[in-house]
Amino acid sequence: MRKEEVEKIVSEYINPIFSYVCRRVSHEEDRQDLTQEICLRLYQSLCLKEIDTPEKYVWVVAKHCLVNYYRKKGKEKFISVESMPPEAELTDGSTGLLERMVADENVRKLQSEIAYLSKIQRQIVIQYYFEEKKQSEIAASLKLPLGTVKWHINEAKQQLKKGMETMREVQELKFNPITFDKVGMCGSTGEMGSASNMFHSSLSQNIIYAVYRQAKSINEIAEALAVSPVYVESELEFLEEMSLVIRDGKKYLANILIDDDCDEELLKQQEQLYEQAAGSMAIRMYDFVQNGGYLKHPDFVGPADENLVMWSLIFYLLTWNANHKTERITFEEAADIRADGGCNIIQAVVENETVRKHMEKFGMDKFCGPCWNEYRLENKGAVTLWLCDGDWTEKRVTEHYGGPNIARDLELLIRFCMGETLLPENYAYLLQKNYIRREGDKFVFAIPVLRRGEVQKELLDKAAEIRNHVMEEYKEQIESYKKAVLKTVPAHMRIQQEYFLQNMFSTDGWLVLFARKKLVEEGRLCPLQEEEKVYATQLLLID
Repeated sequence: MRKEEVEKIVSEYINPIFSYVCRRVSHEEDRQDLTQEICLRLYQSLCLKEIDTPEKYVWVVAKHCLVNYYRKKGKEKFISVESMPPEAELTDGSTGLLERMVADENVRKLQSEIAYLSKIQRQIVIQYYFEEKKQSEIAASLKLPLGTVKWHINEAKQQLKKGMETMREVQELKFNPITFDKVGMCGSTGEMGSASNMFHSSLSQNIIYAVYRQAKSINEIAEALAVSPVYVESELEFLEEMSLVIRDGKKYLANILIDDDCDEELLKQQEQLYEQAAGSMAIRMYDFVQNGGYLKHPDFVGPADENLVMWSLIFYLLTWNANHKTERITFEEAADIRADGGCNIIQAVVENETVRKHMEKFGMDKFCGPCWNEYRLENKGAVTLWLCDGDWTEKRVTEHYGGPNIARDLELLIRFCMGETLLPENYAYLLQKNYIRREGDKFVFAIPVLRRGEVQKELLDKAAEIRNHVMEEYKEQIESYKKAVLKTVPAHMRIQQEYFLQNMFSTDGWLVLFARKKLVEEGRLCPLQEEEKVYATQLLLID
């Protein structure tokens, strides 16, 4: 974005940003510093990349800076030892060691219990007891009726007394926090890019996991994780804004699919099913294309190396979902629209040795896709770029694959397809992205290109026929596997899991991996040369 535009945006939003900060930060000096930090981060971000909706992005940046502020200042602000009365004021004047130890323990306990109060009650208690403000002053600073402040003080005293007398329950996540080994999404990215960017820290991952199977309140989450509710609350604000958690009354539930099931029997069931069904689909599809002489048809453009073309074409045919219009559950029903503009279903895999070995065995730890993006240029037609990445490629899919970067790629590819003469820097860009290569004094496609038409339709129809035949052949095993998977999913996430299960052996990464394994083992596909890995498993569809 141009510097003048960025300066205009920052100037326009500086006062709203300051108001936003003032409502959330009590110290005047911190307000000024945080406002400057937000404006600086906003200026730097807008200068570096194009943002489609800067009016939304302003508040994404503000939220991130505020969360960082809470992390740094939260403990100091709400429960610091310096904020508590001196030890002498908490005892009866005795200087005995035992009395001092009891007093110290009470201070620590009181500090902990203050953190379990609601946000508004924490603010009132700190101001009333530690900052010694009058109730009327507190009411004015928080813009609350005086009676409401008095009610909160009384309610807080009762909760603190009850908490001081309670032994809080020790829970598993205190000692065994989880880590997400792989985070992915189905759908489009937003301003934040990949799904992994939405989890600021290990804390956010463990909050999500703590409320995956059972709704919990802020205090219940804090107890499960052995952290202050202050930190849980600040993380939850962001997680809820991004629809990563949803409210269930006063409690929260995770709104992403989490695979934490290391049931070796279920993994074995999956492996046996895909070995047979995916392998059968792949061999039949490969032989049909090869025996039909389709690669010599004029609708195919690009490299002459048939092995390289088949590395792209077969997986495209197997995973292109021609039946998406008749799905029982549509993507729109299962997906969520995020605050950053993305529309997707997010999945995470909990780190586990059994699951990790299973994913590494078949290459799922390095797999991404299938992905596709379409672009239409007025009076020029449309192109669709389909691809997937794995351990056989040089990585191409980035967190902004579905954003403005890909739009430039596709526009230039349309113009190149139409035979337009491009600027030298545009040819250089397409060369750098490995879409084209130089052949003598000409530029030609380096990736396979298929024109939309009768050949494409015939191939997709055959792929659907093969898919339906194999799925009918393995119907009993498929249904058994689906039921076993659904048993591992909490009720509120069932629709997302059912959406993926209805697309088994279609828009399905495991299908690609097992099909690839079978085709290489059977000698249909030859292993790729190092220089071919930048081109493999991508296909351009053109009008």
